[in-house]
Amino acid sequence: MKKTGLFLLCGFLLLNNAWSQERAIKRKAQTEPRFALVIGNSDYQQTAKLRNPVNDARAINRTLSELGFSVTSLENVDQRRMENAIRKFGKTLKTDGAVGLFYYAGHGMQIGGENYLLPVDANPSNEDDVRYDGVPMGKLLGQMKNAGNSMNLVILDACRNNPFTRSFRANRNGLAQVTAPTGTFISYATAPGSVAADGDGKNGLFTEKLITHMRTPGLKLEEVFKKVRADVQRESNGKQVPWDSSSVTGDFYF
Repeated sequence: MKKTGLFLLCGFLLLNNAWSQERAIKRKAQTEPRFALVIGNSDYQQTAKLRNPVNDARAINRTLSELGFSVTSLENVDQRRMENAIRKFGKTLKTDGAVGLFYYAGHGMQIGGENYLLPVDANPSNEDDVRYDGVPMGKLLGQMKNAGNSMNLVILDACRNNPFTRSFRANRNGLAQVTAPTGTFISYATAPGSVAADGDGKNGLFTEKLITHMRTPGLKLEEVFKKVRADVQRESNGKQVPWDSSSVTGDFYF
């Protein structure tokens, strides 16, 4: 009887501790300011349209809104609108204790080790043009750094084939690996220098798995992306392996 009572007491204490941790996570999520900028570019004017980016952006928008983020979502934007949105987002992040999240789906490429996100009006005739037609990822990271907020997440589903490869001296595919600035977590849909398929379904494989695991209660940030990586690698038969770079020191729960 004494042993049974002891086991019951231990079980109760463990369960109560789990409930306390879950309540603490929920309180933290409810009180920390969360801001997101979501961009999906599908309807490219000078090259073939992409199937999934706008659908992916809409799905991420709904998910982040449900998780307590204040979301600004844009679709099929040109260079000026992208740059203005990033600049405005940087100002928004100057909020005490704010968490910022940037999600981009669409074409992206690397030139000279720098990553560029391509607006729908991009029409580079050579590699050098990308520096003027694209939006450098460094501009986004610079805005986040200057905001001085507590934590930033950057999610790039932009590792598709270079759509302008015939005009270039070399066939440059995928994105370059970037070291995450202090307090930043960067996730790529696939490994540096590799490409991810646009997908045949309503959403891309990476974003589909990301949404699933973001909604799982109690998972830390790193655990979410580990599960995404495992699922994508398995379902793509090893052809696509998501990648991340992090300098985050605290814990974050979606």
